[in-house]
Amino acid sequence: MGRCRYVPCDDKESGPMTYSENLSTEEKGMIILRPFLGTYSDDGRFVIIKNGPHADAMQQSIGDVFVNRNNEFLSVEIKVEKNHTGRLFLEMWSSKNLDFRKKHAERGSNLGWMFKCRADLLFYYFLDTDILYIIDLFELKKWAFGNEKESGNIYRYEEKKQNKTEQLNDSWGRLVNISDIKSGGVTVTTMRPKAVLESMEIEF
Repeated sequence: MGRCRYVPCDDKESGPMTYSENLSTEEKGMIILRPFLGTYSDDGRFVIIKNGPHADAMQQSIGDVFVNRNNEFLSVEIKVEKNHTGRLFLEMWSSKNLDFRKKHAERGSNLGWMFKCRADLLFYYFLDTDILYIIDLFELKKWAFGNEKESGNIYRYEEKKQNKTEQLNDSWGRLVNISDIKSGGVTVTTMRPKAVLESMEIEF
């Protein structure tokens, strides 16, 4: 299913999820998003990048899915989160690895998808509310990091460690209000995939 990953919310009472529980959250999201992608693509066809010798490299650079939309060939990065909080976890480090010198010497640090991913669109889906934010990823990165004409905004937000899943790497990111992203001029379209499928009487 590509690199679609569960990302953190503010609920810390339940403790970290196991990897199998994490996959369950992904799959629950993709049960809805797979048929939805068929309605989103011009010809109903899409390609999920999964397995194969080049899959990992492609997922890290250009996203999880290819679609045709409005006569354009587009790549999509997919994120699924369980609970809608009004904020998005924008990953800065997929592995910060700065707790122990020896481990850092062995593996170094690895930047997160906000730096590395060059997909056209970011699909950020919340299971509990059936809300999908479709975000222009280039515009999001320009808003976040700035360019010669504009200063970036992302460093105004506190960096937090992803603590909802048990994993070897320590993923860090910024929790950003979706309202701030919208007011910053980033193109954000809101859809409800489950509702779309139900209205079209498509089983999922």
